[in-house]
Amino acid sequence: MSAEVSRGLTPEWFDAGHPLPDAGSVAGARRALEVAAASTGDDVLVVLLSGGGSALMALPAPGISLEAKQQMARTLMAQSADIYELNTVRKHLSGIKGGRLAAASRGTVLTLVVSDVVGDDLSVIVLEEPPREPHVGATQAIGEDAD
Repeated sequence: MSAEVSRGLTPEWFDAGHPLPDAGSVAGARRALEVAAASTGDDVLVVLLSGGGSALMALPAPGISLEAKQQMARTLMAQSADIYELNTVRKHLSGIKGGRLAAASRGTVLTLVVSDVVGDDLSVIVLEEPPREPHVGATQAIGEDAD
């Protein structure tokens, strides 16, 4: 913790939109990428993901506007798309989802996930890919051992 304090990192808060992303969603996503990109090989980037994160931390891919992402979400929701369908499209239109946040970090990435998706499919929970390191099932195994 002292290393982070000495680098001047303090907790930050971004109000963001849900179920449609807004300017706050984009600002938070950009800041998350900046923090990840500023990491060193000695750092641990802790990412806390929870339900709603697909809209709350949204960064349109290059060439796609926030308005286009909002309209896409409106259209899919109006057509009763399920969360798998909606998040699959969101991932492909994103500059941060699909493992892009983890890829921006030079250090170790520790992702803690609170799922609101039936079946806990990591590919659709806030659209992060499983961690780069081979500890994908560690939290599930720890929870099962606690019974």
